[in-house]
Amino acid sequence: MVMRADRRAALHWAGYAAATGLSLLVFVTSSRPDGEAVRAMGNVLAALGVLLLYRGVRRFAGHKPGWSNYLAALGVVTAVAWLGMRHEYVALRVGVVAGLLCVLCWLTAWEIRLYARDQLRLRWGALLALPLFLGSLVFAGRCLNAAWAPAQMVAEITANRSLNTGSALMFLVTGLVFHLALAALVASRLMAELGRLSRHDGLTELLNRRAMEDQLQQEARRAARTGNAFAILMLDVDHFKAINDTHGHAAGDSALRYLAALLRSQMRDVDFVGRVGGEEFLALLPESTVAQGMTAAQRIRDALLQHPHEWQGKPLPFTVSTGIAAWQGHPDQIDLLMRRADAALYRAKSLGRDRFEIDQ
Repeated sequence: MVMRADRRAALHWAGYAAATGLSLLVFVTSSRPDGEAVRAMGNVLAALGVLLLYRGVRRFAGHKPGWSNYLAALGVVTAVAWLGMRHEYVALRVGVVAGLLCVLCWLTAWEIRLYARDQLRLRWGALLALPLFLGSLVFAGRCLNAAWAPAQMVAEITANRSLNTGSALMFLVTGLVFHLALAALVASRLMAELGRLSRHDGLTELLNRRAMEDQLQQEARRAARTGNAFAILMLDVDHFKAINDTHGHAAGDSALRYLAALLRSQMRDVDFVGRVGGEEFLALLPESTVAQGMTAAQRIRDALLQHPHEWQGKPLPFTVSTGIAAWQGHPDQIDLLMRRADAALYRAKSLGRDRFEIDQ
């Protein structure tokens, strides 16, 4: 889904590049005093390009925007551009088109800022949106100029050929800066995805062993500072090899994904869950006691019983064994804590499985 959304966003941005390139060509070649029809076409192409830019950014951010609002905006620009071919309405055309470009640039910048902050978790994400914010100011200035001094603007457009070339060059520089912002956005997304993959298990999308060990170290430092203990749950799927041997590895993978989703649903928002082995999972419960860990383990056991896993439309239930241990203070290092939880887990296995045991 991510790659499909990226491809669609890239197609929009390619359309943006094509439309703005054509509009630039039109503006450069519209130097005749009677070239309003050509310049109006350039305005429509510029608006189309920025509309595609904005829609592409929304696609990239994971939205599924419809076409109706974009087509309506393009229809308004086309109508105003057609009306603006008449000399007395040139300023209206310039003002409306510049105003629309200002709004679209601002909306695009805002979308990028929100995506960089909320999805990519970038502290400097606002910098990605800065070029488009500045672009919106440029178009706002052109819109205000058309509103406050329309006669002067019309005179300059029709009499000063160098003004058209200068405007085209300004539009070119603005477009290039926008492309750099898009490239930085894509690169930031790639870096964030690589960082996520380095800390998450590919099959279940839970934290991997390294990430869980880092989280345990952070929680141990926090517990040493605050004096609040924490508990961990070591979970292992019972008879997992039999699932693979009987139903195939695809069924085993499905069971692991199902358990991962169930663990996420049964844990608190402050808890951390990771896959630390083939069929072994680890849950970290901050500021929790062994008793609270037992409650969580029972909740997981009940959920597996009440909502058994299905494979290819048929029930394929499984159970888990769980070992519970709690941090006992600074001398209790993380590796010792993990060993105590492992010992409790293997005791649960030896006592019949589908149960939980606490560290003794």
